[in-house]
Amino acid sequence: AISRARVHAEGERIARDLNARDSKEAVESFSRYDEDGSGTLELNEIRAVLEDLGLFPETPAEKAAVRRTIVNIARGSPDGHSDIDDDVDLQDTEIRFANSVAGLRAHVAIARTITVSEDALPDLIARVRARINSRRRKAYADQFRKHDIDGRGELDLSTLLSIL
Repeated sequence: AISRARVHAEGERIARDLNARDSKEAVESFSRYDEDGSGTLELNEIRAVLEDLGLFPETPAEKAAVRRTIVNIARGSPDGHSDIDDDVDLQDTEIRFANSVAGLRAHVAIARTITVSEDALPDLIARVRARINSRRRKAYADQFRKHDIDGRGELDLSTLLSIL
């Protein structure tokens, strides 16, 4: 029998290998992505890197999460361990709404001005991968809970097939 810890450790090893491979590939082909020859990648060039590596966000939640990571990189700030803090329900007051709209606009403006050097690219790739994986794990867990009607923590085959 394979323990849960062993499966988790193997998943972590695979993720490290993917990050190392992706980072090496992106750095080796940096000049291909640096379309204007500036020595740095701007947002549109970063998007091309992420898309080629299969790290382009697919949902609005993933897009927001990647934008937060890019803003954190631009600010020189670390990312959190998860998106839990980002999922706090906002109160329905006009002040909170105005602040969230203003915050979104500020994030978009900062993200649009980011530039990434060849040396910083591996860190960006690793952080975006971690952020997208965090969002996808949350989405998978939400779907599992939605379909685990009896709360046993298991899905029967017919339920699993209906989801797929």
